[in-house]
Amino acid sequence: MAKEAGEANTVIRQPNPQQGQGATRAISARTSWEYEHDETDAQIDAIENSILSIREEELVVDGSPGNKRGATFSWTSETAVGEGNITMGTMYQDANGDWVCETWTIAPDGTTTEEAII
Repeated sequence: MAKEAGEANTVIRQPNPQQGQGATRAISARTSWEYEHDETDAQIDAIENSILSIREEELVVDGSPGNKRGATFSWTSETAVGEGNITMGTMYQDANGDWVCETWTIAPDGTTTEEAII
């Protein structure tokens, strides 16, 4: 059974030779999501807790439209290999049909700051 947001997580790491951006691939026991940007355990927790929280707020479920807030997220690292800040973002359409982009920066210690809503 998957762990809930906020519960202690286990991250399994393995080499990631010439695949993705980082030197290691990480698999989260909480969500079974795979990571390949050398995210720290704290960053993985921040990413998952943010996504799960927003999806709960917005009532996003499997099959929700891709233009709904919280339906899709992406992130990248500021470094090619090794620990660095992660920039995470989501795009969605607001009530007027305009596209909105939200981004956050997640430091290696998991500290998250909201960068922009444009």
